[in-house]
Amino acid sequence: MTDTVLDKLHPASFRGVSFYLKGEAERQGGRESQTFKYPKRDVREIEDMGKIPPIFSFEAIITGIGDDYFAKRDNFIKTLEDLNTPGLLVHPFYGSFYVYPKPYTVIDSINELCVARFNLIFEVVNVSEKNNIIVGSDSQISTNANNIISNTNSNIQKKYTLVNKISANFNDMKNKVNKFVDKIDTITKSINQVTDLINDLSSTILDIRSNINSKISTANNLAASITGIFNTIQFIAQNPLDKFNIMSQLFNFGQDDILINKNTQIRIDRQNNRDLLNNSIQVNATALACEALLSITFKSTDDINSYRQILEDQFSNLFNSILDDATYDELIDLRNNINSFLDSQTINTPNIVSITTNTIPMTVLAYNYYESLDNLDDLININNIIDNSFVSGALNILSQ
Repeated sequence: MTDTVLDKLHPASFRGVSFYLKGEAERQGGRESQTFKYPKRDVREIEDMGKIPPIFSFEAIITGIGDDYFAKRDNFIKTLEDLNTPGLLVHPFYGSFYVYPKPYTVIDSINELCVARFNLIFEVVNVSEKNNIIVGSDSQISTNANNIISNTNSNIQKKYTLVNKISANFNDMKNKVNKFVDKIDTITKSINQVTDLINDLSSTILDIRSNINSKISTANNLAASITGIFNTIQFIAQNPLDKFNIMSQLFNFGQDDILINKNTQIRIDRQNNRDLLNNSIQVNATALACEALLSITFKSTDDINSYRQILEDQFSNLFNSILDDATYDELIDLRNNINSFLDSQTINTPNIVSITTNTIPMTVLAYNYYESLDNLDDLININNIIDNSFVSGALNILSQ
């Protein structure tokens, strides 16, 4: 089989953003030493100062077609410039390292091929500082999720203002909880549910609806109701993708609320209770969505980056909301861990590459690139092809 463009470029990534390494890849390393000289003596002593953290330099290629090219190029520039913390570099020849990006240069070949060539230098951080730590592990992310749910449960118990004596506040919280339960009922009906848990969820929802007055009458009852819902729905989906979709539909819960004019203490309490419930639901949903990603099989690095962006937008929204210190710190930790996990997933996940082809059967195209038809369905899906008998023009394929 003849070489294609895929054989000449090597997939790599930095902070989860994919690119191609072309040509020579240089690595600097070795050991550092300190030389000691003495006056009027013909001897010197050399003391070993330890291993020098590697420095990688290479040419990175970003390609695309039309506006897609500019978006990919600008996103990669943003990745190189925006953060002042180490990021995960997945190198095709040396493996994965946490690195700092050094100053870069970029040359655009827009008229020729829509190719951006980056001359990059990455300096590995101290091994004892970062690279010997298993970051983003399943256990860390699950621990973050459990801690966050526990924190929100405690926050409701501590901060909920009782509404029993104020009918306006009582009715408002009653409507909020019912709206939450209705949304859970709606979104869980759209997925395949674990049979053994269907009755559990139905019973939990019925219990809250039937006893709504008592559920919102005390902080402990309200906290138990919210936590009970999440404890059930996190296990009700038959697959992790459905679990993620359930949780992501709760990311914006309460954002359509009409703001209350807080000109009396009663109205202040009403708004504070709304904010408390909204934040608790959004934070719990974010934590469990991250946990769902641990079991999802990603089809491409674009797939990974799509999930990453959804979560990044949600984290940004949460950090701009009212959060207690413990939840804020746990969310920061969760954000770092889930990004590290997604970085690690890019190592063995194929990239989407743009090609141009003459008219050819899709099955032949698939076989030419992969020497089998195992990826045929994926190719059809990423190109939104309805009739796959013959294809032509610009297409996306998965690198191996």
